[in-house]
Amino acid sequence: MSQLPFDFTAPADGSISQGDGARPPAEERVWIAPGPRAAEALLLREIAADAAAVRADPRLLAKPLRVIVPSRSLREHVAAKLAAEHGALAGVVVQTLRGFARELLRRAGEPDVGRGGELLLPVLVRRRAPEYAPLRDVLGALDEGYSPVVETVRDLLDAGLDEHTAVADALADLGDAAEIQRARALAALALWIRAELEALGLDPPAALFEAATGALERDAALASARAVLIHGYADITGVQLALVKQLAAGADARVLIDHPPDPTGGGGVGAFTQR
Repeated sequence: MSQLPFDFTAPADGSISQGDGARPPAEERVWIAPGPRAAEALLLREIAADAAAVRADPRLLAKPLRVIVPSRSLREHVAAKLAAEHGALAGVVVQTLRGFARELLRRAGEPDVGRGGELLLPVLVRRRAPEYAPLRDVLGALDEGYSPVVETVRDLLDAGLDEHTAVADALADLGDAAEIQRARALAALALWIRAELEALGLDPPAALFEAATGALERDAALASARAVLIHGYADITGVQLALVKQLAAGADARVLIDHPPDPTGGGGVGAFTQR
């Protein structure tokens, strides 16, 4: 998977702001706050500023402010925070990247690809994972069973894992033999599921992001946003990153990242933002 912040900006262009959570200059694309609470406070202040701008000029409601988050749970959390602070807030859409991708394809009049693979993925994981001893030995007796494996397999497929991926090289640094065996089992499981979906004529879940990226490349107006705030990501897969970069290329987008200061004084933020 790719590390954030996204590489559509770089420190050399003055686009990264590191501070105490106060609002950075508007022209900066990546806003870094010292921890998750500061990042959330920055997000809420930015939404409040947008709401004030809308009250001053209701024509801004022609397009929504989009807040893109990585998970349904964070979407619900942010929506609850906004409701508590502002009540009904017009013209603000809080959605996951997956939800945004589906909305974009509907607006483009294109098919909602990847849904069949998305629905079948958990079934295939639970059916096949017990056949891999490194996974069965650790997860087989747990109440949640193989549920954690579903997200890992989805991430591997979203990252573009295929038979040509140098899995052995990637695992070499793990060190622990048991961890390496589990990682190999996860990679093998993901490759089996990819092949199974192809045999069934179903697109993998990643196809949704690929299709949305292509649609946005052809027509940037499909984003339909007066501004975009991207919040809550610590990591992102390759196909999701491609969509976010394409979105940011054609919209007034900001990436809000929580990055607590290193108490040891090591590892500057410059290195972090280049990962």
